[in-house]
Amino acid sequence: MKISLERKMRINLRKISQTIKTRINLRKDSQTKKEPKRKQSFTDKILNAYGMFVIFYLMWPILVLMAFSFNSSPFFEFPFPGYTLHWYERMIGDRLLHETLQTSILIGFTTVLLTVPIATMLAYAISKFNFRGLSLLYIFILLPIVSPTLLLAVAQMNMFGALGMRFGAVTVALGHTTVFIPFVTLIISSGIYGLKPEILEAAKDLGADDIKTFRTVTLPLIRDSVVAGALFAFVLSFNEFFMSLFLAGSGRGNTFQGFLWSQLQRVVQPDIAAVATMLTVSYIMLMIIISRFVKLDKLFPQIN
Repeated sequence: MKISLERKMRINLRKISQTIKTRINLRKDSQTKKEPKRKQSFTDKILNAYGMFVIFYLMWPILVLMAFSFNSSPFFEFPFPGYTLHWYERMIGDRLLHETLQTSILIGFTTVLLTVPIATMLAYAISKFNFRGLSLLYIFILLPIVSPTLLLAVAQMNMFGALGMRFGAVTVALGHTTVFIPFVTLIISSGIYGLKPEILEAAKDLGADDIKTFRTVTLPLIRDSVVAGALFAFVLSFNEFFMSLFLAGSGRGNTFQGFLWSQLQRVVQPDIAAVATMLTVSYIMLMIIISRFVKLDKLFPQIN
């Protein structure tokens, strides 16, 4: 029974992908062979000490906030008069916190679903094609990155208002998508730029067009970059303040950012610190889970 040309092409592309994966694994194994450690010089010790100081300086506010969440007093005083889990119990039982948290998580997932496909196609276009107006496209991509978030939030609010749209979760997700596409595009395009041209040329020599080459060769190889972009989009969406506050409508408590803002307008109590601590622990757990699926050494070659 004769094998069709289409099937032959599919088999050849699969073989190419498997060969590429094998070479990447071999290269990774060769890179993971540790060289004999050299004795640290005085300069190395100074740089290591400086690095530890920077890490401690960055982590110190978070550690203080975590400690404050266990304070038995509602006021920030040191030393703490006692320790309690009351603020965690109070926040866990807060119905409004649950509702706003669910809304913000839903907005984050919606933003990812809208952002990643657009950013992937845009990254592939600017990385592999040279066309008139490419420089202008780069400017439009960088514009939301360098523009103040407050200015973008006001512009989005005026645009949705002129269109007669009702402010809420939908407008927040659309606003986040518009602003975060450039960030995700840069992350995914860095993965595409890292591909060797001969890999794509081999697929084209077998008769695959640009769409099939992208679907069967490019996309599997940039999977880690796409996942990293999706994670980045979700975290940006969940943490974004001005856009969520301006586009959520008059009910500022309908997003998690609005809930925190309404709490901070009264007085800073340990319950806010408890929420921040739970979010920090959640982010750490999320990064641990993601690191099991995304190889960080591909995104950051310096990590060995």
